Amino acid sequence: MDRDDLISVVHSRQADWILAGAELDDGDIQCFFAGANAVRESVRLAILGHRQDWRRCDRWMRRGCRVYLDESVEPRHTVAAIRAAHTLGVNVVDRVFSETVRERATGPTPHLTRRERDVLDLLRRGLRNREIAGALFVSENTIEYHMRHLLSKFSARNRLEVVERATSLGLA
Repeated sequence: MDRDDLISVVHSRQADWILAGAELDDGDIQCFFAGANAVRESVRLAILGHRQDWRRCDRWMRRGCRVYLDESVEPRHTVAAIRAAHTLGVNVVDRVFSETVRERATGPTPHLTRRERDVLDLLRRGLRNREIAGALFVSENTIEYHMRHLLSKFSARNRLEVVERATSLGLA
């Protein structure tokens, strides 16, 4: 479909959405979207993209794209995402893109041992080293050892930053 055909469809059918496939380059999408917006200002954009191209996802979400999904998503999920974005007035981004963007912003999610997760859980509850040691039946020196590793793994300066960063990564 060329630009003029798209504009005609948007006008005649009162289209609310344009879905651009992964094979379209940014220039084509921009051209189609601008043409459709000239006819109907409320037209929204959904794009299917390549899994590795998180930069393109980020760029288009900043430009007003409302739904950005991996190209391998099943059509029924694409329709569901567009409906959700339309009904709820939210942006929908496929998990493969949002996880990559989050990881690039915060760094990779650190691997925690079982014991580090135990210490983090008790730390999140506000317990001090002595109380954590008592709860886990270990020495206070052992807790200090685990705290040093948690501070290092989260690049944190203090206990509060460990909890904040772990929480933002969904680990606490």
